[in-house]
Amino acid sequence: MEKRCLGRSRVVLFCMILLPFTGFQCSLPFTKPKADELSIVAYNVHNLFDCHDDGDEYPEFKSGSKIWDEEKYHTRLKNTALAVRSFYSTQTGYSKQAGPDILCLEEVENKQVLDDLADGELKSLGYKWRIIGGPENSSIKCGILSRLPVKSVVAHNVADTWGFGEGRDILEVVFDLSSFVSQQGSSQGMEDELTVFLCHWKSKKEGEQTTEVARVEAARLVAARIRALEAEDKHRAILVCGDFNESPDEFQRVKQAYQTAMMPVGDQNSGFESLHITYSLDKVLPTTESSWALFSPWGGSEEFSYAFDGKTERLDGFLLNAALVDGKGLDYEAFDPAGAQELFDDKGNILCWDGKKGFSDHLPIELKLRWRGGQ
Repeated sequence: MEKRCLGRSRVVLFCMILLPFTGFQCSLPFTKPKADELSIVAYNVHNLFDCHDDGDEYPEFKSGSKIWDEEKYHTRLKNTALAVRSFYSTQTGYSKQAGPDILCLEEVENKQVLDDLADGELKSLGYKWRIIGGPENSSIKCGILSRLPVKSVVAHNVADTWGFGEGRDILEVVFDLSSFVSQQGSSQGMEDELTVFLCHWKSKKEGEQTTEVARVEAARLVAARIRALEAEDKHRAILVCGDFNESPDEFQRVKQAYQTAMMPVGDQNSGFESLHITYSLDKVLPTTESSWALFSPWGGSEEFSYAFDGKTERLDGFLLNAALVDGKGLDYEAFDPAGAQELFDDKGNILCWDGKKGFSDHLPIELKLRWRGGQ
């Protein structure tokens, strides 16, 4: 009998509160410099461990390691904050008062790392909402810092049957937009929630085609959730982001040799087994029985978020559903990978952490959403 991955979901901890299965709503005050714009940054910070032994660290990050200690940890926190703020530069440098409204991070060890960032280098940004994923036995996890109130959090996981081990949680987070929307003067008939799926899918370590089955299964889980949410409310704003460990044009990169987790729009043979991708705003479709597509803002760009062996890739990304590109309410405005000079060496390569200095082996990416009003 063919074995399939079994998805599981659970409620997770954030801000020291256990969410009930029905979720909850909180209406904390929310203010921002640009009243009609939301900024979201996603960043694979590459093995950001704290400086305490919890038992699950990689060997090089355990106490007694010659290449890791408290000083290096705080250097990495400082550099992570610098990379995140690099989108908000001014003529006098990076403003400590500027930063994303929602910060999605991959490869953090635990909630302590989120707290150290939010209460330390990023304290001025007011991240009151902190979410960490799982599973518990994973050395690196996905986490979120937010200035927007959070209504509910659910962690989905793929029970892997291919010998790759348990997958990292896919975080499904519903953000409360009511305070933000009310600042625009009207909320009637407009979406007052934003659903974000934060992903960190299986790497290609054991081979591109060999590991694709795990990424396809993760995509299938996300696709099923999007379909269910849009069936409840066709106007629901949904965003998928993170490190997908493949580029949105992966199907073309592998010369169409096999199905990939992200497939081009129009290839409906993959049904809801993959995420259907388009670079054209006018081809984004809500989910139906026969067709659907998410928008990737990478189209037409020569930039990248990851490079290895001279090969540039767009492993990190944002995918937007129809409600976020319909020209009304909360809507797509802009997308950029980081390009600050400090993040690169003198040859133009990403300046990775070398044990003393540097950043991640990925670049942070930023998405801007703007409130356009309308009915």
